[in-house]
Amino acid sequence: MNRPIVQAFGETSPFDALTSAETQNALVAIIRTLPREQRQVLLLYFYRGLKLTEIAAKLHLPPSKVNARLCRACRELRRLLFGNSEWRWLGEEFRNLFPRNA
Repeated sequence: MNRPIVQAFGETSPFDALTSAETQNALVAIIRTLPREQRQVLLLYFYRGLKLTEIAAKLHLPPSKVNARLCRACRELRRLLFGNSEWRWLGEEFRNLFPRNA
């Protein structure tokens, strides 16, 4: 069965676990290339699940600045995922989160 790697997170087979770990490691490697300010906002939003207003309060920034940083981070991730042949396979797994036309 051919299915996206991101659907394997909740599954328990050894192959799914290995594939999921490889995907997570690759995504972390890409996120580490982002500037600190963008990486910080991206992780607080997607990993910690904080709202923009919560991130703004935590970082002592206006919500508009947090939103701008998040948009820049997502745009840069799109560029890396779809524009770099090294990461293209990962871009296909996350194409719905970071659509090319957004």
